[in-house]
Amino acid sequence: VKGAGAALVSAVKVEIYDLAGALVYSSGEIAGTSLAWHTDNDYGQYLANGTYIYKMYAKIQGQWVVSKVKPAVILR
Repeated sequence: VKGAGAALVSAVKVEIYDLAGALVYSSGEIAGTSLAWHTDNDYGQYLANGTYIYKMYAKIQGQWVVSKVKPAVILR
């Protein structure tokens, strides 16, 4: 989370889905405004190269605000 609104954010979380809509990674709630993700799934295995979609959530004044669904591409 960047910009002037970042000061209002107390936590973030991210969900990554494959193109079939299956959830492959969920970060859970992370305090602060950033998280490190190493392109692994919820089982610790690296995701294959390809296109995924993600949603980011930011906790602002106790309420979760969700982003639009956006693409994420993994290329190694």
